[in-house]
Amino acid sequence: MAVHDQWLRASQQRLAFSKTLWQDVSLNYGDVTHAHYWRQRPQRMAYQYAIVDHLLSAAKNLAQAILKQLASTRFDDVLQLSWAEIEVLLLNQKILSAEAQQLLMLVQEGDWMHLIQLQQQTDFSVITKPQDSSGQLISARAEDDLTNPDHWPVARWIENMQNLQASVRDSMGEW
Repeated sequence: MAVHDQWLRASQQRLAFSKTLWQDVSLNYGDVTHAHYWRQRPQRMAYQYAIVDHLLSAAKNLAQAILKQLASTRFDDVLQLSWAEIEVLLLNQKILSAEAQQLLMLVQEGDWMHLIQLQQQTDFSVITKPQDSSGQLISARAEDDLTNPDHWPVARWIENMQNLQASVRDSMGEW
């Protein structure tokens, strides 16, 4: 098994953990019509921050797999680098694969940029007033309001990570 396959598999495992947590939070704490919805906010936040952590770990493993394919970064240990250092590493490459270009875009302005920002937050306050009572599940929200975990597009982040992993897996099959 190639080294980049091992990193892809590690990324897929982290994504599986994220999906499981998302299913649990959606099933147990996602119904805004529930009488204790706002009292359950700390539980939802704990789940969602854990999901972000797993998605970032999946992203790091996927970045490692992608960079193992590039000749000039084959021996770099991405797991020891910060996201800013990974961005610089990508910017310094003369040629980037399609996956490496997508990785750079995700770090600069895509989903991963949002996940990195969330990880850097230090205010995990659970006090907020209800926004609305539309009866929607939190997974149905598509806002990019990172100040309120109830509005995080977690389902979209998970789906996008899954699609990227499939794309990377397919491209690795061509090698």
